[in-house]
Amino acid sequence: MNDLELDISTENGSWRTKEGKSIPYTRERCELLIDDGWNDYYLQITKWPKNTTIQISVVSGDPGYDAESRWSKEEIYRLAKLSHTGFARRKAELIQDAIEFANNLVIYLVAHNLISVIIGSFPVLMNVFT
Repeated sequence: MNDLELDISTENGSWRTKEGKSIPYTRERCELLIDDGWNDYYLQITKWPKNTTIQISVVSGDPGYDAESRWSKEEIYRLAKLSHTGFARRKAELIQDAIEFANNLVIYLVAHNLISVIIGSFPVLMNVFT
C-alpha cells in the first residue's frame, strides 16, 4: 500500500488456531477518509505464511466521556484471499476495488442507521399524533 502515499500502520502478530498452533502475520492498515458520522473505515492487507488477504474493517463506537460509557464494535469484510504473487500482480486493482466497496458500504450503513433511527422513533411519533 505504500505507493499510494497513505498513512499506514504495520502490525506483526500471530493468530492461534483451535489446536493451539501459532500462525504469524503482518498486517498493513490505513484509515479511509470516509465520514458517515457513525463508523471509521480501514483498508487492511494481511500477509500470512501462504497467502495475502485484503479486507475492509468497519469500526463503530462511542468515544463517551468515561470508560463506562465507551463501546465499540468491529466488522470485517474479507474481499479477497490470494497467493502472494497473485496479490502482487493485482495489488492496485484490488485496493481500488476495496475502496469502491467501502464507499458503497458506507451508503448502505448510513441508510440502515437512518432507517433504524426512524423506526425507533415510531412510538414517539405515535404519541404525538394520538
